Amino acid sequence: MDTQIKTYEETLKENMVLFKKWNGVDDNRITVSLGPCGIRFLKPDQLQEISTIAKEQNFYIHMHISEVQEDVKYAKKKFGKRPVEVLRDMGFLGEKTLLAHAVWVSEREIDYVAKTLTNIAHCPISNTLLLSGIAPLINMLRKNVRVGFGIDINPEWDVLAEARLAMYLTNNLYGTPPRLQPFEILKMATGGLAKFPGIEKHGLIKPGYDANIVAINAKTPEGWPYRKAYYSAVLFSRANIETVIVRGEVLVDGGEVLTIGDRDIEKAKRVLSKKLEELPIFKQSK
Repeated sequence: MDTQIKTYEETLKENMVLFKKWNGVDDNRITVSLGPCGIRFLKPDQLQEISTIAKEQNFYIHMHISEVQEDVKYAKKKFGKRPVEVLRDMGFLGEKTLLAHAVWVSEREIDYVAKTLTNIAHCPISNTLLLSGIAPLINMLRKNVRVGFGIDINPEWDVLAEARLAMYLTNNLYGTPPRLQPFEILKMATGGLAKFPGIEKHGLIKPGYDANIVAINAKTPEGWPYRKAYYSAVLFSRANIETVIVRGEVLVDGGEVLTIGDRDIEKAKRVLSKKLEELPIFKQSK
């Protein structure tokens, strides 16, 4: 693993090369974005350059915003405004931008995100692990913000685990009556609300949309017992995945992965395990 700290110019060049080599590969199943980590880690002129490049060359942008309170404090001190306002003034907001976390955003910032059709990746597990806070999800949904789920450092890499925790945390935060129902959460989990770059035609089974389908076997002991409540059956079930279809191609059939072998999976797990060991949150837990 390359752990050498690189300059802004080096990383931007690598990001551009990565985009040109891989973006749109495999019938557009791979999407590459410009990835400035956040406004705390770049100089103002560097942020502006990234925004300009994205517009001129039609690149996507993915970055973290207002993940922790320090992000807000930094933006106010450095720019005299809140983080989303900084992005607005630099031209970052829009349909081709995906912002992760958005925990510490104001009502006005939510308005900016909604009006520009900017996408938000809600990451409740990461936010909980890192003690970042709880995002104002209900406020976003009320204003029709395009919200989906991101896994960030979720060690399970499980979108439904994100969905379940989002419902628990949000309903607990806002109190009775419950504000979120399984159907709304599943719309977020399946792409029915957000239009993340590269998977815009996702979340519905209808002409013109990608044929992306996951089927679970609810008849197993792990399955949700009352299957007529099918939103709850999917959200809360621990049933095994039976079939996965991506853009019409069957990737999992009968619970068996068809595109990669067990040895390859074990190798990938070892690589991920090594990377996870280097994260500060896991080093502290030893």
